[in-house]
Amino acid sequence: MTTHAGEKRMSRGRPRGFEEGQALEAAMLLFWKKGFAKVNLTQLCREMGAPRQSVYHIFGDKRQLYIRCIHHYLETRLAPMLQQMAAQEDPILGIKEALQFFLNQSTENQAPGCFVANTLIDIGDSDPEISTLLQGALEQLEQGFYKALQRARKNGSLAQDKKPLKISRALTNTFLGMATLSKANPSTRMVRDVYDGALSMVS
Repeated sequence: MTTHAGEKRMSRGRPRGFEEGQALEAAMLLFWKKGFAKVNLTQLCREMGAPRQSVYHIFGDKRQLYIRCIHHYLETRLAPMLQQMAAQEDPILGIKEALQFFLNQSTENQAPGCFVANTLIDIGDSDPEISTLLQGALEQLEQGFYKALQRARKNGSLAQDKKPLKISRALTNTFLGMATLSKANPSTRMVRDVYDGALSMVS
């Protein structure tokens, strides 16, 4: 009986035709473009296609929704990219594809930069829970690069004198740099220069 009642309450909180994944995508893009502080609940409700009561009922307050959006980004953007890099038979090509992924995000007009990097800039360490979540994402990225570089050195496509750990950390910071530049400078030339420099580390 308790579960059935809970399901009824949830159904009453959802507008007809509401799809949670689409709503999270819409909220994420708005946060991504404007930043946490510059988004209000009225804007979120409009973008998500749901009334304020439904948003509170399903996602919680603005901060809780923001955290859900971070998880959504990690699940729909970062995780598939890392899986693709790990599955790429040519590890150097996998790394280049990952860098291209971040370049595309950093030069995208709709929401420039990377959502993780933008959040790090906007939130910093002011929210420990969000900071820990983002640091975990960066560690996953660094590990993805590191494993690919280890495979590359093993198969001979990366010179033996190159250090996978140092390069993986440099590549992770390159991704953060591209995202930061894309927010600070409307020109894509500098972002592409950083991207080219990253490619030289693995060429």
